[in-house]
Amino acid sequence: MSLKSQIQECLLKDRYRFQRRLQRNLKVDELEKLKQEIAKSHALVCARKDKLPKINYNTILPVAQNVEKIKSAIMNNQVVIIAGDTGSGKTSQIPMICLEAGRGIFGQIAHTQPRRIAARSVAARIADELKTPLGVAVGYKIRFKDNSSPNSYVKVMTDGILLSELSADPWLNNYDTIIIDEAHERSLNIDFLLGIIKGKLLRRSDLKVIITSATIDPVSFSNYFNDAPIIEVAGRTYPVDIKYQYQEELDFDDRIVNAIKTLPDRGDVLVFLSGEGEINQVKNILHKQNLGNTDVLPLYSRLSWQQQQLIFKRSSKRKIILSTNIAETSITVPGIKYVIDCGQARISRYSYKSRIQRLPIERISKSSAKQRAGRCGRTEPGVCIRLYTEEDYDLRDEFSEPEITRTNLATIILTMLGLHLGEIEDFPFIKSPQIKVIKDGVRLLQQIQAIDDKKKITKIGKTILNFPLDPQLGVMLYSANSLNILHSVIIVVANLSIADVRDRPNEHRDLADVAHKQFATQTSDFSSILLIWKFLIENKSQLSVNKFKKLCHENFISYQRSIEWLDVYNQLIDACKSCNWKMDSENENDELMHISILTGLCTNIGNLSPDRDYIGANGKRFHIFPGSNLKKKQPKWIIANEIIETSNTYARTVAKIEPEWIIRVAEHLLKYSYSYPIWEETSCRVIAKEQASIFGLILYKDKKVNYESIEPSVCKKIMILHMIIRDEGADSWRFLIHNRKLIQEIKDLENRQRCTDLLVDEEQLVELYSEHIPENVTNKKSFSKWLDFAEENTLLFIINNFYKYPPEREKIKVEYPDHINVSGKEYSLEYTFAPNGAQDGVLVKIPANDLLDFNKDAFDWLVPGFLQEKILQLLKSLPKQYRLQVSPIPTLANSLYQRCSSEKIKHKNLLIYLGQQINQIMGVNIPLSSWSLEHIPAYLKMHIAVIDDYGEIIKIETDFNKLCTKLKQDLESIPPSSSKKESILPILSVEYDSWDFGDLLQPVKVEVGKVTVDNYLKIIFSNGKIKLKNYLTSSDGIIEHNIGICKLMCNLDDKIPKYLHKQISQKQNFIFKAHNEQLPNQMILATYLHVMTDEQDIILSENEFELRFTQKHDEIIPIFNKLRLLTESSLNILNIIKGKLTKIITTRYPESIADLNAQMTLLLAPNFLLKSSFTAITRYPTYLKAIEHRLEKLSENYTNDKIHIKSIEKFMNELSVESSYRGGKVADFRWDLEELRISLFAQTLKTSKKISIKRLEKQLSEII
Repeated sequence: MSLKSQIQECLLKDRYRFQRRLQRNLKVDELEKLKQEIAKSHALVCARKDKLPKINYNTILPVAQNVEKIKSAIMNNQVVIIAGDTGSGKTSQIPMICLEAGRGIFGQIAHTQPRRIAARSVAARIADELKTPLGVAVGYKIRFKDNSSPNSYVKVMTDGILLSELSADPWLNNYDTIIIDEAHERSLNIDFLLGIIKGKLLRRSDLKVIITSATIDPVSFSNYFNDAPIIEVAGRTYPVDIKYQYQEELDFDDRIVNAIKTLPDRGDVLVFLSGEGEINQVKNILHKQNLGNTDVLPLYSRLSWQQQQLIFKRSSKRKIILSTNIAETSITVPGIKYVIDCGQARISRYSYKSRIQRLPIERISKSSAKQRAGRCGRTEPGVCIRLYTEEDYDLRDEFSEPEITRTNLATIILTMLGLHLGEIEDFPFIKSPQIKVIKDGVRLLQQIQAIDDKKKITKIGKTILNFPLDPQLGVMLYSANSLNILHSVIIVVANLSIADVRDRPNEHRDLADVAHKQFATQTSDFSSILLIWKFLIENKSQLSVNKFKKLCHENFISYQRSIEWLDVYNQLIDACKSCNWKMDSENENDELMHISILTGLCTNIGNLSPDRDYIGANGKRFHIFPGSNLKKKQPKWIIANEIIETSNTYARTVAKIEPEWIIRVAEHLLKYSYSYPIWEETSCRVIAKEQASIFGLILYKDKKVNYESIEPSVCKKIMILHMIIRDEGADSWRFLIHNRKLIQEIKDLENRQRCTDLLVDEEQLVELYSEHIPENVTNKKSFSKWLDFAEENTLLFIINNFYKYPPEREKIKVEYPDHINVSGKEYSLEYTFAPNGAQDGVLVKIPANDLLDFNKDAFDWLVPGFLQEKILQLLKSLPKQYRLQVSPIPTLANSLYQRCSSEKIKHKNLLIYLGQQINQIMGVNIPLSSWSLEHIPAYLKMHIAVIDDYGEIIKIETDFNKLCTKLKQDLESIPPSSSKKESILPILSVEYDSWDFGDLLQPVKVEVGKVTVDNYLKIIFSNGKIKLKNYLTSSDGIIEHNIGICKLMCNLDDKIPKYLHKQISQKQNFIFKAHNEQLPNQMILATYLHVMTDEQDIILSENEFELRFTQKHDEIIPIFNKLRLLTESSLNILNIIKGKLTKIITTRYPESIADLNAQMTLLLAPNFLLKSSFTAITRYPTYLKAIEHRLEKLSENYTNDKIHIKSIEKFMNELSVESSYRGGKVADFRWDLEELRISLFAQTLKTSKKISIKRLEKQLSEII
């Protein structure tokens, strides 16, 4: 026999290797070695034939009745579809039919199961029927546990294991037959395997593929494999009676209890429920029903192996098994007579939008309902009670939705890339997944960096394919290796890849929670996993198996799952070693461990919201699972192993993390945004506030970063704007000083004209400079360096482009001068164009000392450039009645402006002058009170800045009088201790009775704060004492000073005052003191005042004081006597008036009585003799007589009286009581107003002069 023929008798896994070697030109020794290997492989084949176990079919199973038919189909077809109902025996018998058909000799028979629990039980069942120990002729392999040998004929495994073997055995040469069991479940792995196998059949003509399925759509599998033959095998051998029992009036639990109670007492019952929670709930309810001779047993995937085995044990009691859909196909429960189907199941659905694994309770399909019904009637007639209506059943989907349409595809995509199977979009799935789900899987792999942006597998991706783990768990190990924290992470990953080792039985939840508290940590459920591991490892090494089992039971830890955890851990250790990873010496670093975990679970982060739930990636919201140690703590940031949606959305197995960890491991996923970049003057560079986010969650914000590397061109322009144009951090570069001076001149011209169209705007300036400065010059340091080598004139010459158009400089200087002349002094002017700004307009700076004795009228004229607009605005502010009389206002404003051009009138009051000119032009008399300065724009008022001795501004105001008043108050309020007033303080505190203080002709210079002011010393008489007082202006305190002078003169010759006192009769003294106790003394003082003083010529020296007394003392007695008689006469008339007032019903004439009282109060105010001129006092009897006359005629003249009051009021409103006693025009006006009263209210009495309302109006306009 040729070598080629001999190779065909070898094991399949050797054939292709031998054939390739044979095709080479082998040397003699190489050929000899090949012959030996071929002989060895052939010997193994022969040994497998010889040791083939004896086949014993279970004849009670329907498949055993169709052995020849199935065997023939297998031998004559590459692919066979076997459809059999539940209980037909296809899972256990078909591998034996394959053996009898000669399969399993040249390669093993791969028998896949969807679940690990099924793989173990199926392997055990087949081994039992072949009468061979498990692990020898028949073995099984599940994740991290291989209980098979190379000599095994049948190798039962999960479909995931077969997929994982493809990386080492791409053509599946280890197998001559592959049985895909339970294909109707259409799990993700099943669909993927079918697609891979289909692609290999052409080259693997020796490979037989048997697809077993329930009698559910076997045609779809046949069509997929090019019309492969279908063999249908009957399932149950006894009829099943289907009953629909929906009772709307009962709740769910009661329906189940009621269904069970309708069944006979004999026969086991299988109840299909949606999930573990529902199972525990129903279990508790059934226990309360006191069902005799009955065991209620749960069945779900998380149940321990020992608890699952209870359902298989023979028992004299009836069993009620409460199961999830695991009992539909994965586990065949023996002896079931009755099935109760709730019609629902918890279906795992992955939301590609929210990345949440949802577990909603959904209605099962018709095919699943048939599967459930098929679990009874296997050994005798059965009954299936469906807790829903037949109409409901008819409306359900025919088949269950394939898992590939409702799960994350990341693992499959990575596997395909690792196996070079091409794009997933092109893969021949029975039903292709949606593109959006594929994209999500790709995106997840890119997020964990298993593939790159071009969907090429990375080093990380290739490495984690060596681990039979989800990619997210694999990348945790990869990260742990780089961080030297591998050991801790292996423990955690091994735990996460299996069911939770902690048991929490429903009936002992509280006890379980107490037991598990010893493993709790405040910050991490992952750290709790490490504590459980330490607990188990430390005790396992010290205790016997039985004692260790007991310890696990006492601490509510699953012994079986703890052993599985250890197995997985050891497998991962071996896998890490095969990658040549160096194991750390059990390094324990909590932060590094969580950082490694974070690399795989970065999409499962959450940030605590104000509503106390968590916001995760892309806005998904969830809560920490109640069983977590962190539920009460609620850290700000967490990571979760999984986020599952059941009745609520929960994060399970969580840990507190720091945002910095996320930034460290997921920098490639961060999205950065920047606030508007700004110039930082201290560092002379452009900075921005950076915000980093991941999946919509803000990790940090307002972090100051250098913006130059992000947008250098923008930074260059910002640097130009702030450093060069706005002078923020610039040096004194020659070009900059030159250019800035010119720009300031242009800006000053703009401010004067109140425009912004002369200087090119900042944006244009930036562009002008930018044309000459390189792109990489973005900060002061780089600019200075560039400038050292650049031609500086380049930046000087651009000044020609600063103007938008050439200005009329000379005209501007005339209309907007640099200075203003007031009282022979020049004061500088500054112009600001800042609408709505505090200093918008013209500002004049005046030393404080100059301001206190100043003519304010010059400031009202502003400057020529603003005057016309001010006149226009003043006219517009007039009351409507006057505006109508002077229209058109713009024409009048222009005429008035032409009349205001002369400098000779600038000392006059602007408003009075305008009123006079309007009267001349249009014949309209506008009262001074009608003008309003308040309503004109601020820039049309002079801004007066008071400056101190150092030129610093103390205060700025547009109201001159208000400014002066406030300045006086401020200067006088500064305490002596903070000023240099000490030089005049001694003489201010002394009391005098003669002129002992020197002349008062010159002001005293006093420093108050930073201002040197003139203090004018005056004599005052107050509280019976004569003292000196300082005033800030020469015009202040004149009346008080004259009174003080007179008091000193009384002291100069005290005989005269004494004599004067004696001239007052007893009667007069009574009258005087009745009015005012001090009136006699005031009368004497007033006599001196009227004789000795003059407001225009006050006494400031001792010589003048003595001379005035000598010249005038002879006039004292005559004047006193006149004053005494006038006062007596006046007070007598006053008493008559008071008597008449008591007889009048004042409420009838309220306006008139109020006006009379106000007039008398003003006339006879305290100190009226001291503050009224002698001429005015001579008219007092007449003024009071006029009041008496008015009172007598009031009842008949009341109407006219009220009219006259209105005329008087408009004048009185312009005067204060104090101002009316001042000398000059104000005092004249005040007494002329009394004369007007005579002409209005007592025309029978004569006035002292011609008087009229019009004459007073003119007087008033000249005063104000």
